[in-house]
Amino acid sequence: MSGIRTRGKRCLPFNNSNLLNKTLKYQESVISG
Repeated sequence: MSGIRTRGKRCLPFNNSNLLNKTLKYQESVISG
């Protein structure tokens, strides 16, 4: 799980897709809401 704390969050860990998905859905709900 390396790459979680990177400068500017340029590389995300590969097993962080679930969190990324939740973040995208959250942003979509905020934009549409």
